[in-house]
Amino acid sequence: MSDDRLDRYARGELSAFEARELAHESAESDELFDELTAVSLAKAALPAPKPVFQYAAWGAIAAVLVAALLYVLKPAPSPPLQAALAWAASPGQPALLADPPADFPVFRGADSTARAPRLLGTVMSIEAGEAAIDLGSIDGLDQGMDLEASSGGRVKIGTLFRDRARGKISGQVRPRDEIRVPTEAHLRALADQGEAAIARDDLDAARDRMSEARAFFESAKLGGEAGSRLAFVWNELGVRKILRGDSAGAEVVLQQAVAFSPAGDGSHARALNNLGVIAELRGDRARAAALYQEALGAAPERHSVEANLARVKGSR
Repeated sequence: MSDDRLDRYARGELSAFEARELAHESAESDELFDELTAVSLAKAALPAPKPVFQYAAWGAIAAVLVAALLYVLKPAPSPPLQAALAWAASPGQPALLADPPADFPVFRGADSTARAPRLLGTVMSIEAGEAAIDLGSIDGLDQGMDLEASSGGRVKIGTLFRDRARGKISGQVRPRDEIRVPTEAHLRALADQGEAAIARDDLDAARDRMSEARAFFESAKLGGEAGSRLAFVWNELGVRKILRGDSAGAEVVLQQAVAFSPAGDGSHARALNNLGVIAELRGDRARAAALYQEALGAAPERHSVEANLARVKGSR
């Protein structure tokens, strides 16, 4: 130090004000802190009667030294809780349930310019007993599917392309006939495009396509397996939103997954687990535990749900 306060402190000559000032400075200077500590230890080894004001000065310095030491030794704050996909989650980390990333067949339309699926297609040409059909995006169709033509005949799908199909005809089928797509296949087409949008990380497009799917689902009065298909995509979308930090948006789509799928369905259980993760991230452990408990019945990844449940029960 450049002044004589340490010497005066050692001799017990500092006033109470000077002692407090020196103590505060030591909290901001490691070097001064170490020097004061050494002096204090030396004074403790050579006790002697001192005036009351000197004891007050020493007490002020000792109090600040202890406070500074406690500040240095206190544990670092815990990092904020973050969720992760079940197969990548560390011990103690909330596990989200979703399918691993998958490659989509070319015909599903991997870019944002893919045409929207249609309920009606058109026979473009007929050659050698096969019809070429324009159906917009043909997501949702499968090989072997039997489609009805407006002339009364049928077309059995044999080959699928990006936005067209070819199939063998039976009965009367003519060029320019309309081809009707089954309602379940059209719903799958919308859901498939929603899933493809998630795969390319276009969550706004996925949300829009799934809104169309929900409207069609309700207007066609579908249920059962069709609802499970929607729930699967909604759950995948919800997980992506959680990982992006959009818990509010994720909660909306996950609640739809729960509402539109039967209780024993795997996607239903996954969505319940993921709603539990949102509750846990918000600090609502009681609600998280209730949702994890409800998800246990049908979740494909039961061990991950059990770990989630055990963690929130143990932390209460």
